[in-house]
Amino acid sequence: MIWKYYIPHLWEEASAVWEDVYLLPDDPHYTGDPIWLTVDALGFYTDEERREAEDKLGGNEYAIEDADMIVNVEAFTLPQLLGWVRIWLEENDLPATDLIEGTDDEFQGKVFGADLLQALQAQDDGEVETVHIDPDTFAEISSDAATSHPYKLVMPRELLDQIEAMPEHEAEDLMRAIASLADNPKPPGAKRLAGDGLRDEE
Repeated sequence: MIWKYYIPHLWEEASAVWEDVYLLPDDPHYTGDPIWLTVDALGFYTDEERREAEDKLGGNEYAIEDADMIVNVEAFTLPQLLGWVRIWLEENDLPATDLIEGTDDEFQGKVFGADLLQALQAQDDGEVETVHIDPDTFAEISSDAATSHPYKLVMPRELLDQIEAMPEHEAEDLMRAIASLADNPKPPGAKRLAGDGLRDEE
């Protein structure tokens, strides 16, 4: 089976300590949702959370729990991440004969982070009340407040209200995705890392 992967932000650094990867089978008859896989390196964790992650690994190369995977490295490059994705697929009896990058169009409407990014980048028409959000705490902040991220998050208040009404674990996953968008916004026409090189977006 050929699988298509999608990462809804730019890879601007050489390595990362966590990543969300969306996966779809390369099957035109498939109409279901993509698999949302989260891969964490040990470098993502600190203090007690790191000790818990190390306990889950038990000295092994990786530990899998549903669609969450911890890998026994401090960080990973994009090719290394895709290697872990292949392992996750195989461990779940979903062997991958090939893993290729999907397009924005193929994942449109199926990846919340990407859809949210488009909403954040859309120009406000002046009729929608917007709020500024701290990507770390998800708290509302003033428009001139500084954060540790290169970009601020601005979203419709109605969207924030919807997120706050979500189940806690879903809201936490979404918060992580939003924090990554604050570090790596993807403007129209941007380039995304594809394998060992860069290509222009179609």
